[in-house]
Amino acid sequence: MSEKLVFPEDFLWESAQSAYQVEGNNYSKIHQTE
Repeated sequence: MSEKLVFPEDFLWESAQSAYQVEGNNYSKIHQTE
């Protein structure tokens, strides 16, 4: 299957991954400064 099928779940997953990564970065910064 050459073309990528896109489903709404893929967009939700991508945004969830992005949000998780941002949260992780913020968490790291907060704990590095303490």
